[in-house]
Parts: sequence; structure tokens; C-alpha cells
Amino acid sequence: MWKGSFIGFYIGGSGNIQPPGGLFEFGIEGGGKWLVIDGCFGVGGGSLKVDDKMVEEKLGPNYWGKPYIFNARIGAAIPINLERARLNIGGGFEGLLITIPNHKENENGTKPAGTLDRLFIPYVGARLDFALSQRGGVLGFIGYNCEFTPADKMEIYFGEPVSLRHTILAGFVFRGRF
Repeated sequence: MWKGSFIGFYIGGSGNIQPPGGLFEFGIEGGGKWLVIDGCFGVGGGSLKVDDKMVEEKLGPNYWGKPYIFNARIGAAIPINLERARLNIGGGFEGLLITIPNHKENENGTKPAGTLDRLFIPYVGARLDFALSQRGGVLGFIGYNCEFTPADKMEIYFGEPVSLRHTILAGFVFRGRF
């Protein structure tokens, strides 16, 4: 089932244990018998604790909305192939873009968002893929990532000075061979 090269896309979610929160994610992955490379994008509110004073100091006075996170992640893993499951062990880098929508239109009629901060975070983790179809074209997955976050930034934006962020991932992979 795991022989040959493949490409697929996945859709799922991630839930952060500490600080609490989560993202909706979608991505693409490809690889073969000995290496899997993936990239994903996600969006969600998490549990950001950004106060109005901090936003106005950074972005100026305006009518700002509720902040959200845009996530981009790229990683690589070494798979351990079993008959109807595969364990991917690896790591990579994740970028968090903390953005706040602006509810006030500018002169050209658009409502631009303000970028509060960008965080680049390395991570390690494991993901278990299990076949939901006989030929392995549809997979379910559950995974865990340990992210090495900047503790001072996490305290500013999430209210908790954590240097390790624990994330649980779950979703579906749709893949084909080439």
C-alpha cells in the first residue's frame, strides 16, 4: 500500500493544548517510501489575548476587529510503513501571522487588515496515517507536534509564558500515486 511515489492533499484541524486554541488547516504532501514532505496553511482565532491599547500602539487608532492567526507550515518526515498504517516522524518550521481586521474603510473603499506580529517556530512531531479505503487513497490521520515558541511573545499574545506549545492534529488525506 505504501510503495511508490504519491501526492495528496489534506484537510483537518489542530488543537493547541497550552495555550488553548486551534486552527482549520489544509495542505499538500508528497513523497515516497523513505521521505514525506508537506506544507499547509491554516486560519483560526486561537485564544489570543490582545488588548486594544497594544493594538493602537502598534497599528494606530482605528476600529479594529477580533484578531486571528494565519498559519503556514512546511516539514519533512521519515515514514515507518505498516500494512494499513504509516507513522511519520519528523519536524519543520511554522510561521504564525497575527492579524487584526480593520472595520474602517480607507480612501479606496477597502478594509485592510493590520499585521500585529510574525512568529517563526520550529517543531518536531509524529503523525499516524491509517487507511480508510482498501487501496489507501483515503487516509485518516492523528498527530502531535511540539512547537518551540518564543515564551515572551506567547505571554504577550496568549497570556501564558510557554516555551513549548503542544498541538494535536486530526483530519483526512486524499492521495494518488504517480
